Amino acid sequence: MIEILLGVGLGLISGYIVSSIAKEELVTGKKYFKIAQWIFFALIVANITYSLFTEKSFISLIIVLIIALLLIIISKLNIYIKESIWISVIIFSSLLIRESSLQQLLSTLTFFYAVLAATLIYIKINYKK
Repeated sequence: MIEILLGVGLGLISGYIVSSIAKEELVTGKKYFKIAQWIFFALIVANITYSLFTEKSFISLIIVLIIALLLIIISKLNIYIKESIWISVIIFSSLLIRESSLQQLLSTLTFFYAVLAATLIYIKINYKK
């Protein structure tokens, strides 16, 4: 659990620092950041699904998938709210995973997802169109 929180915290901080240093690449790379973020999100969902499926925790799996589907439907929300909801679902889902190696994989994926989320939030705040 602590690994996930560390991954989220350090990812958000790292994303902000990198965004503030490399400002000239942000606007041109925005679409690639979004694509990479969705790729990492898909890997996180696959990891959580696999973990809950192998642990025979089908009720937890169904609950997490329903929450994820609902969030995909309402993904047109404000970016700050959307990212904090996704990260909250990832943290909640990590509580259900018991296997250590899968928790470590999830924390690594969450770190990269948080870096991309912080970068996109930085772009949204500083480069409003």
